[in-house]
Amino acid sequence: MINKIFGSQILWIVLLLGFITSCEQEDNLVGYDIVGGNAANFEKAYVNLTARTIGADTLRSDGRVLYNATIGSYYEPIFGSTKSSYYSQVRLGRLDPQFGEEAQVDSVVLSIPVYAITSDTISKSRSLFKTTYRLSNSDENCTVTDTLTQYLKTVKFPLDSVYGNAEMHMTLRVQRVIENMGTIDSIYYSNKNFQTGEMFGSKVIDNSVVRNSIIQYGSSNPTDSTVISRDTSPNVKVRLDGMNAFVQDEIVNQQGSSNLGDQISFISNVLQGIKIDVVEENGFIFNIAPSEMSMIAYISSNNPNFIDSNGDGIHDPEENCPVVSVLPRRTETLEFIVGSSMSNSSNRYYNVSQNTISNTNGMIMNNPSDPSVNYLKGMGGAKVVLSMDPLQIEGIRNNVDNNGWAINEAHIKVYPETSVQGILPLPRYLYLYNASHNDVLPDYGTPASVEDFPNTQAFPYGEIAMPYNSEEGYYLLRCTEFLKNIVEKNAPIDDLMLELGTFTGVQPTDLFFEPDSPFNSNRIYNPFRLAIHGTNPVANLEKKLQLEIYYGVKN
Repeated sequence: MINKIFGSQILWIVLLLGFITSCEQEDNLVGYDIVGGNAANFEKAYVNLTARTIGADTLRSDGRVLYNATIGSYYEPIFGSTKSSYYSQVRLGRLDPQFGEEAQVDSVVLSIPVYAITSDTISKSRSLFKTTYRLSNSDENCTVTDTLTQYLKTVKFPLDSVYGNAEMHMTLRVQRVIENMGTIDSIYYSNKNFQTGEMFGSKVIDNSVVRNSIIQYGSSNPTDSTVISRDTSPNVKVRLDGMNAFVQDEIVNQQGSSNLGDQISFISNVLQGIKIDVVEENGFIFNIAPSEMSMIAYISSNNPNFIDSNGDGIHDPEENCPVVSVLPRRTETLEFIVGSSMSNSSNRYYNVSQNTISNTNGMIMNNPSDPSVNYLKGMGGAKVVLSMDPLQIEGIRNNVDNNGWAINEAHIKVYPETSVQGILPLPRYLYLYNASHNDVLPDYGTPASVEDFPNTQAFPYGEIAMPYNSEEGYYLLRCTEFLKNIVEKNAPIDDLMLELGTFTGVQPTDLFFEPDSPFNSNRIYNPFRLAIHGTNPVANLEKKLQLEIYYGVKN
């Protein structure tokens, strides 16, 4: 303890005197002539930080911020538990749907696309899906001109967006939402739930997904093939057997109802939405792509082209044919819109979605101000507030004002505490923002000279969050302009917030930051967890959480 106090006093004295010996010359981090025409010698100084872990918090989680979403649950004793469910409004794929005679719902299938998959495959399979025939029927001489064979091709992939106990199985369930979910203008946070009703369906899932395609071959040209349908992305498919009767009673049997004539009536009076979650409290969490989600009802009805005057079940023109091509029943589909938005010119209606997260903290909150280790937990689980030592900042300001210091670089190196992290994978990105004002740091945003967006800041989204440097073993987070504003322009000494995630734009080239949405990041669906060395680590003092400053002094 005496050595720690003594070291702090020495640093304070040296800062005030304006004389700090360089710990290590790192010319690659700085340039020359930053203080005028004279050459500069570059030194390194430090400012102590106070770090405090903040526990679970609610995050905005409505569709406006959900470029992706999560489903699942995971628990381990250090960081605690996280459980995620996904809600979506449901809309008709076509208004005022018409069905054939004696229409009957055969099945309803929900496809949940995953956000990311590896290029590897677990298995491939092919099975016969359907065979149809083309006939030539003239002068009572019926012949087969072509045989069309459709195969279902299924490719199974490992799910690489999974976090947690990847080898476990979980029960995925889909329930009916019986509460109005509002509009796209509704703002929801991660603790928001909607009331649910009956179970539509469930399925035991593992860490694999499938991608189906239906391919057709003709006997007249067996080397040629036609893709009839193909999944956009690998996905989890769930049969919603409990929804068959609902679609039959509320949609098929209500053909022509005003409730099916517009989307507002449909979501108000027929079906408000669905909820997707898991039964288990401990398993894994996986990312999904809501905009690619689909839900399709398969409905059979009498074929209006089928003629059977003698009641033998065979199409009359094909009585003498070796096979039949016209069947008494046909299958059509009714697609529902889930997980994405839509609108038209006359009515403004949108698909509302919501990611609900529940977090319980484990050991991380036993001592949130522990100087040896701090914790970050995605999906609103935990973040770290950083405060700079005001006396040392005043010493830096004095040297800038009176001793010719010119700050060239300021950053914080964040080292994972591997003895606590264990086998948990490291998150790809961390980022800093101004905790006192809930704003982006000036290092990453400058006022945009765009008349239509006077209150925005322009910056490249990809640069505000910094990736893990596996060679050096740390995350390096810049805050140069933030510090220079404090010591050169007397800006207030605001706190910083350290958090998991990266910023996301609608397009990779998006360059606008909205001050009222400073947290437009992927943190709501980022399941990672991270233990970091604190401001006074028990060992590895070189991994101390602190502010590093590179400066030049005029000769």
